[in-house]
Amino acid sequence: MLNLSNSPKFLKDYNNLQEQIRKVEDIDTKSYLNGLLRELRLEVQKLDVHHSELSPTVKLGQKTHDARDSIQSIRKKIIKSLRDYKEAH
Repeated sequence: MLNLSNSPKFLKDYNNLQEQIRKVEDIDTKSYLNGLLRELRLEVQKLDVHHSELSPTVKLGQKTHDARDSIQSIRKKIIKSLRDYKEAH
């Protein structure tokens, strides 16, 4: 069964983002980024649930597509915010 939240690729990416956020010194920025990181983790867990509900014959539905879009959007926000912070400091 698919389980993205425990996949080596996701865990490596998540840990990398977490490490970058840990280095942020501005409290407001760090808080914002940690919130996005929590949101990312929740969206990935939602996607795991959607996958577990699928039977082998059912195609991925709109919920799964929406969850992937949300994960991608949150990840982009984190990366952009980290890049902006690094450029400003």
